[in-house]
Amino acid sequence: MYCPVCMLPDRSRKAEAVETVQPAQYFKRNDSHYLLYEEKMDEDQAPCRSRIKFRDHLLELTRQGTAEMHMIFEENKRHMIPYNTPYGQLMLGIETGRVLVEEQEDQIHVTVEYTLDHEGEPLSESCLKIHIREK
Repeated sequence: MYCPVCMLPDRSRKAEAVETVQPAQYFKRNDSHYLLYEEKMDEDQAPCRSRIKFRDHLLELTRQGTAEMHMIFEENKRHMIPYNTPYGQLMLGIETGRVLVEEQEDQIHVTVEYTLDHEGEPLSESCLKIHIREK
């Protein structure tokens, strides 16, 4: 499976989208979809192991490695998450507006719209788009 992941820019700034394409292991278990893959956060660092778990109205992103985190995107809810970096831990808020999962015969599209904040101060409004298809 190949999984293009596209982070669309903050709507209030003129930033460009960040896109990454990763080979991923995909499976479905108990109404949840799973993607397992590795990615390098920085060229000088070891790759992080990442897991994306999603179903209707909910997506969880877990990373293990240099930058550890467990982000929860649940439609119309706010979650506080610790974000561990080599320089220390940050507490971030994620307020999710929409999680849309569109399944087709040979592909899956996932869209997550959310606002990220630190101590109540908005950092960005973002959109995560995932397109899962066989190579």
